[in-house]
Amino acid sequence: MITKGKVNKPDRIFTKRPGYVKTVNDFTLCTWNVRSLYRDAGLRLLCQQLTAHGANITAIQEMRWTGKGIIEKPNFNTYYSCHEKHHIFGTGFIVDRKMKPLVIDFKPVNERLCTIRIKGKFHNYTIVNVHAPTEETDDEQKERFYTELEDLCTMIPKGDIKMIVGDFNAKLGREQTFLPTIGNHSLHENTNDNGMRLITFAVSLNLVIGSTCFPHKDIHKMTWCSPDGKTFNQIDHVLLDSRHYSNLLDVRTHRGANIDSDHFLVVAKIRARISNLKYKKHQKENKYNIQLLLGYADDIDIIARSGPEMESAYLALEEASNGAGLTVNAEKTTYMHASRSTPDINEKVVTIGEHNFAVVDSFVYLGSMVTRENEISVEIRRRIMAANKCYFSLLRYFRSKLLTRKIKLLLYKTLLRPVLIYGSETWVLSKGDENALLVFERKILRRIFGAVCEDNQWRSRYNQELYDLYKELNVAGHIKLNRLRWAGHVERMDEARVPKNVMASNPEGRRSRGRPKLRWIDGVNKDAKKVGIANWKSVARDRPRWKKLLDQAKAHKGL
Repeated sequence: MITKGKVNKPDRIFTKRPGYVKTVNDFTLCTWNVRSLYRDAGLRLLCQQLTAHGANITAIQEMRWTGKGIIEKPNFNTYYSCHEKHHIFGTGFIVDRKMKPLVIDFKPVNERLCTIRIKGKFHNYTIVNVHAPTEETDDEQKERFYTELEDLCTMIPKGDIKMIVGDFNAKLGREQTFLPTIGNHSLHENTNDNGMRLITFAVSLNLVIGSTCFPHKDIHKMTWCSPDGKTFNQIDHVLLDSRHYSNLLDVRTHRGANIDSDHFLVVAKIRARISNLKYKKHQKENKYNIQLLLGYADDIDIIARSGPEMESAYLALEEASNGAGLTVNAEKTTYMHASRSTPDINEKVVTIGEHNFAVVDSFVYLGSMVTRENEISVEIRRRIMAANKCYFSLLRYFRSKLLTRKIKLLLYKTLLRPVLIYGSETWVLSKGDENALLVFERKILRRIFGAVCEDNQWRSRYNQELYDLYKELNVAGHIKLNRLRWAGHVERMDEARVPKNVMASNPEGRRSRGRPKLRWIDGVNKDAKKVGIANWKSVARDRPRWKKLLDQAKAHKGL
């Protein structure tokens, strides 16, 4: 697709932008990990580079100074927040002459976080500068960082436009599951652990990761280069309120800027806008027969072993539907081909009868994501995204000082956790899946139980401290317990029931080469062994006994 104008348009939601024409309200926001300014003339050289590239406000990471403060110069003001004693990390802002009078406040938090507030014509801007832990950092430190970042963002005035920029050390993929929080133009195909944490954070605060939304050449997406010059990553990002996403005109790297750093200068163009209020006349609402509509709102999944069989089955369904006065919505109908023995379909559209159906790699059926590779991890990430959106809608209750911890835990267990574990009775959890679920749960528990004061300093609670206060099974153990409960229910079914036949079936053929995928029944057998239930199938037929054993298993910490 060819777009006109000086700035590429994102193929995303929210707004359709015209070609970019610079106005007096535009300003340039940059972020740059400079590795160190603790050297001779480091700040002067940096300001020269920023002037050459037209940077108005620049978020700097790894300044490596000490202390906190402001340095005022004729052309630039430097705001810094660094470690008190050691020359490590350090974040700050460099503001040019044009924007200096508009600075309302600067808040140094620590060597990884600081904020600056800029006066706008219609909305003020609060910009958060971030330097996140690397991928190899332990989980507790990562969770502690994102807890501090979330607490900082929730303290921003409601009327301000939130912008979070910096070095997140996070690689973001192009998974459709994460739309519209991310765009389709990331440098990478798959999301790593830090990327998943960043997406989770963005969803929980209704943010859009704008650095993945604009089509550019790969060289203009790369933000970091390895010492040998062979590996490039996009790990520096720009986040913005989804409500004000149309203010973001473009994000790309400028490779010409040089200050002896392994990171490139990331430049975002921002435009201040105001929404036009439109008053609509009151219109009479149409009345519908809801019961009649719900009766025919059915989802149907057709499974066939070959293309001709699929076509025959669909045409038969269409004929029967037409006879009953129903129609198939071709726009919502998709086609997926999953097979190891036959080649993949290269076409994007498949024609059956008079309809053209989009060929997809995954689709949602009855609330769960079905993929070609039968990967449950995709569905688990989707559930985490949905739970984060639910958490965002309930955030004011979790922050409230009027509600007790008991009520907040009840909110989590009755409103959040059901969204997170919907359909989990059929899941087969890997270690990575369990860790992703536990990271989300610990974020909620940290919000509920708060920080702890030691030696007149506040710190986030450690993982074990959280579960000592929680005194219940973690979310992974809860899923395994529900899976055992469902397995017992299926075992007590009549022999003619489909779930019973599926559980007892033994498919013919050989498993593919390589490490075999985990099977659901293997997980059930393993969990039953952990809680000390021998020959669980015979025990499950006695419902009162099975229920009693599962109640006792709730206290089993190893589940």
